[in-house]
Amino acid sequence: MQNPNFSSGPCSKRPAWSIDALKSAPVGRSHRSALGKERIVKAINDTRKILNIPVDYLVGIMDVAKQLKLNPKIIKADYGKLPDLKSVDWSNDVIFVANGTTSGVKIPDWNWIPANREGLSLCDATSAAYAMEIDWSKIDVLTFSWQKCLGGEAAHGMIILSPKAVARLESYDPPWPLPKIFRLKKSGKI
Repeated sequence: MQNPNFSSGPCSKRPAWSIDALKSAPVGRSHRSALGKERIVKAINDTRKILNIPVDYLVGIMDVAKQLKLNPKIIKADYGKLPDLKSVDWSNDVIFVANGTTSGVKIPDWNWIPANREGLSLCDATSAAYAMEIDWSKIDVLTFSWQKCLGGEAAHGMIILSPKAVARLESYDPPWPLPKIFRLKKSGKI
């Protein structure tokens, strides 16, 4: 018996979904093929439109692993609770999750992020994109994948970069060599 709610992760397919939805899907085609590239451009353009992303923000598809050498200050809270958002030091870059899938905890709004912050705001919005309004003026880097709110397959992740994040990337070169897949710029430009 088929399971109509099968999908990647803890999510179900949209109502009335059937295998027929994949009839014209370019499965088995490389993302480097003309059709694959066309679908990637469409996904990026549709994402920009649906999420109302400002025109000066860059939207792209990424595929990364944990390779950053960070020394983070971690602010913790008990399961199902938010940490004290007033204790966040915005003179540094801040990485946060907008909405926790299993705990159901989500940020109350975007007002806790100052408009005049020194550091970048880096948001994991995997469970928030397409489910919550996003105040783009408070976001410098936002990442998500399609498997949560859209009930699709995970595959690549999406990345959205504000002009401030683009400027940081273009002005910074890490002191260690980056594998080609992690290189977001060439000759100093994104």
